Amino acid sequence: MDFLNTFLNLMVPPASMVMLAFAWPALCFINSCEWLYNSLYGEDMEEKVVIITGASSGIGEAS
Repeated sequence: MDFLNTFLNLMVPPASMVMLAFAWPALCFINSCEWLYNSLYGEDMEEKVVIITGASSGIGEAS
């Protein structure tokens, strides 16, 4: 068990950094695409009426 812990302590941090280095650009690209899409096609909620249905008791009601 001690060997396994030593092995994991040596291998997991560098492996995590490598995975982060490869994942970071992809996540930034996806986030940028989502921002661009929402900027171009986002719905403006100003001056709109919202109806909430299905609530039988208030939020945070004390019993």
